[in-house]
Amino acid sequence: MSEKITIGALLNTTYEGLPFVKGMRRLHPDDNIVAIISPRTVLTEEETALVDEVLRLEISPVRMILRGKVVETLSTLRARKFDLFLVRFSTLKLRLLAVLVAPRHCELWLPNGSMIPASTSFMGTCLQYFARRWSGVRLHLKAFWNAYMRPIRKG
Repeated sequence: MSEKITIGALLNTTYEGLPFVKGMRRLHPDDNIVAIISPRTVLTEEETALVDEVLRLEISPVRMILRGKVVETLSTLRARKFDLFLVRFSTLKLRLLAVLVAPRHCELWLPNGSMIPASTSFMGTCLQYFARRWSGVRLHLKAFWNAYMRPIRKG
């Protein structure tokens, strides 16, 4: 008989949360599932019954930084030593959070029902995050330049 694994499920929204939780329980009927939710998120009774434990932590990167809870949140999640970490949406911020938790495996569960293994490489995820961040900054700078600094040609 195989050993129980600990699964951390990052539920950053309750939109279609019940099918996600049911799917987790169907694939991992005997394993320990920990739902990680924001303090503002409300789980239904059915969702709560399907998970073994609910962890209420600040998972928004911006709110974690503003409230000074980055180290506290990450140390709480790292202490769990998750074997599998599930992320509901494939945003770079959530993937970066998943990498910082340092699970053995990470999967992205997309809204269309597909499951994609995600890289747990810190450097690869960070480089991708900052490349996208820089492209957004460049876009804003270019718009500012075009709106305020570019000379208007007569004629």
